[in-house]
Amino acid sequence: MSKGLNIKQLKFIDNLFVGMSGKKAYIEAGYETDGHSAESCAYKLLRKAEIMEEIARRQEDIDKRNRIRLKRMSETALAQELSLISGNEIENIVKLNAIKDILDRAGLKPVEKHEFIGEVGYKLLDVDISKYPKAKNAVSVPAKNKRPKKGD
Repeated sequence: MSKGLNIKQLKFIDNLFVGMSGKKAYIEAGYETDGHSAESCAYKLLRKAEIMEEIARRQEDIDKRNRIRLKRMSETALAQELSLISGNEIENIVKLNAIKDILDRAGLKPVEKHEFIGEVGYKLLDVDISKYPKAKNAVSVPAKNKRPKKGD
């Protein structure tokens, strides 16, 4: 038993962690209301320091287990993607997309490039780039929030 908590209090906390409302957790734990509403009694019980500490401790345990589980799942998924990328049975474009996906999930989104070929125009921020001879047959990386000056 946790320090200072009786069986009803522990059952009340257990009920909360399985998703019951405060009122239902209070009643299911075996408490009687004695003329007060179950909601107000549950509220008072939730304000007790020992109850709050136990709830915080349990939540911390759950968070720790979830972090460990997420780390394991991430490592497994990464290992599987890396084994797919290194194999010869997959086309290069699929490998490239898998690499981009890994980088994106790690917060390292690759720079997107746009290719301009021949007379094909490309609109970037409402500016028709086909009017600019330097843009033809080139690879360009769009600048954020920058518009070409007139005459460029």
